[in-house]
Amino acid sequence: MSANKDKQQQDLDRKIEVLPFFAIKYFETYRGTLQENTVNSYISDIKEFLFWLSREGFSPSEDIRDMDVTVLNDLHLEDVSDYKNYLLSQKNKDDQPLAVTTVNRKLSALKSLFNYLIKSSDRKTRKPYIERNVMAQLPLLKDGNTEDTRVESIQNNILIEEEISLFRKFVYDGFSESDEAKDNKRVLSRWRQNRERDTAIISLLLGTGLRIAELEGITLKDLDIKARKIKVIRKGGEKRSVSYSKVAHKDLMNYLEIRSQRYGATKDETALFLVLYRDQAKSMTKRAMQKMIEKYAEAFGKPQVTAHKLRHSFATNHIKKVNSIPILQKILNHKDPATTMIYSKVFESEIQESIDKADS
Repeated sequence: MSANKDKQQQDLDRKIEVLPFFAIKYFETYRGTLQENTVNSYISDIKEFLFWLSREGFSPSEDIRDMDVTVLNDLHLEDVSDYKNYLLSQKNKDDQPLAVTTVNRKLSALKSLFNYLIKSSDRKTRKPYIERNVMAQLPLLKDGNTEDTRVESIQNNILIEEEISLFRKFVYDGFSESDEAKDNKRVLSRWRQNRERDTAIISLLLGTGLRIAELEGITLKDLDIKARKIKVIRKGGEKRSVSYSKVAHKDLMNYLEIRSQRYGATKDETALFLVLYRDQAKSMTKRAMQKMIEKYAEAFGKPQVTAHKLRHSFATNHIKKVNSIPILQKILNHKDPATTMIYSKVFESEIQESIDKADS
């Protein structure tokens, strides 16, 4: 090995020694096939992502060297989408938003890492390092897809102002007049069976800003009805108490009144939200909640609304009425205020749009 190559090898070893074992394995595998500039960029990009995961509470350890590969395996699309939004909120050395090519390079580095982890096996377990490649689901940016288009994407895919109360009302009693319910007696029957539960789920998402995964894990013992608080497991496994709105409280109480009798729940079934499966009460899964929300959104005429868009709806309306980034940051459990700032941009965009309409 030449002196120059030996120095390059030493430089690389020094740069990757601060990374967790799975990232080191990745660079050791590909260092001979990637150009030096690409390797240096990818080290920086992957390190930035891992630090973000640590700050956001995905890993119990503050030192990224101690991060376990299961942290990456357990990520959801909404998590990596949040990171993408974080990148869109960052500025370069000239105080300008990062270029689309820069953001895409950072995402491509992560796609390459995740692709390696799902295709390569751990020598001890002989199983892939990860079983789910969430980065494969995350699209790269198209030209012009900057913070402005991110703001537009949120603004066009959320419930605003009176739509929030109208959507709640639609789920509780308006769905019966939808074409889907009118044309299918089975759909109508299921709606009658589940409307209190479905309204409570949607109302809590709109009244707390919780992620759907956080809502899924709630049990009866997590409820503090008098204080209007719920204990939820947040990112990183930390359990915290979250407040919910008066409207959500009313809808939750309506559901609790019928929960045991309607779903045949025994004292042993502690999950808050239930489904009736073969005449037995079972905990409602996150995917079932997501599909339920998408069904109502489609019938309501807002098919783009998803569980995560309800979180965006809460955040945007909170900024509109309270106008406090620090408070919203705490509610949403964002470690970095830059992640929360996007909702302020959405609100500013709505103000401009309302001014244009008023003077048209």
